Amino acid sequence: MTTTQEVEDFEQIIERIVFDEGELDELKISIRNFSKGTITPKLLKQNLLRCRGRIVKDISNFLSFCVERARDSGQAPVSENFTGLNQSDLANDQLHQEIAERNELLEVVAKKISALMLKAKKDAPAVDKSLCMEDVIKIELKRVFLVIKIDEWLDMCGYDNYKFYIKLYNKLEALYRQKFGDEREKPKNAKEEHEIMAGKIVKLNFPEEVTTELIRYIVIRNNATHDDWDLTPSDIEIAHNVFVRLLIYLIASSLDVQLLAENRKAFYDYLHQYFSSKLENNSKFLERIKENLNSLFNNFR
Repeated sequence: MTTTQEVEDFEQIIERIVFDEGELDELKISIRNFSKGTITPKLLKQNLLRCRGRIVKDISNFLSFCVERARDSGQAPVSENFTGLNQSDLANDQLHQEIAERNELLEVVAKKISALMLKAKKDAPAVDKSLCMEDVIKIELKRVFLVIKIDEWLDMCGYDNYKFYIKLYNKLEALYRQKFGDEREKPKNAKEEHEIMAGKIVKLNFPEEVTTELIRYIVIRNNATHDDWDLTPSDIEIAHNVFVRLLIYLIASSLDVQLLAENRKAFYDYLHQYFSSKLENNSKFLERIKENLNSLFNNFR
């Protein structure tokens, strides 16, 4: 016979699996970012599916463990234990009731998110079928520029070396907050600050080569900030290069995948022209951006 304590333990484990605080916080941030238009409906849906998939997997693993443990100890399976409980066992009734209530809550949340996604689709301006592909590409790039706040990135190209180092670090912090929310953990020293920031960069899931270069930049930046190291030309080169690679990655990863695949040369031409105009007086960054665009778009000329 299953005891009241066993039922309570079972309930607590299921509750921890379904209502993982870290995961719920991430979902709240995703919903807030979706409402602000900083992430796409597709990304929100992927986050929700990943959450539901994790719940199913963890509950399945837990139930398998319970069955194996019952079998090894000669007890009846968990399902039989629950079925065999006396109907007057209030603890078991309460367990089923609370699980049902939580399932109902999840359904309410899912419906609310679906309503938000439907509203966003209705509010989105319809694409004029008379538009030529060039106009469609310009509209898509303007959308991406708005999402990543391109003007802030272009402003950084005019900063002196010291200000650039400070602003790049702040920009990385902003990207992390945008995806995961405010970070409450405060470093105690330079080494701990490096470890915390490096962890954030890894969580942002940039391409491996970009992540590696960003961590190199963080080490140099922390040494210069906390130990009064002078920035060398090589240090500046590392920061400028990774800044450009990160910018191009953010643009490319925010574009509509199918539209990009079918119009790679058109995207390249527009971006090449756009940056040539915006950075015509800043050859240092313009050349770096052109090199990265050539690499990204298979050296279109």
